[in-house]
Amino acid sequence: MEEATFWEPTDKFLNQADYDLKLLMKTWKDEYGADDYACSMVLRTIADSVYLPEGQPLV
Repeated sequence: MEEATFWEPTDKFLNQADYDLKLLMKTWKDEYGADDYACSMVLRTIADSVYLPEGQPLV
C-alpha cells in the first residue's frame, strides 16, 4: 500500500485564503448584520463538517 501524501499550503495560498475569508466575513457583516461571533461559528461549522471524523459531534 502506498504511503499517503499530504498537500503543503504555500504562502501564496495562505495569503489569498486570509484575504478571501476577511472579505467573506465583511460581506456577512455588511449584508446580514452578522457579528464576529456569528462569523466565527459559521467558519467553525464549515471546518468541523469537513475535518471531523464521521460520527464525531460538532461541539
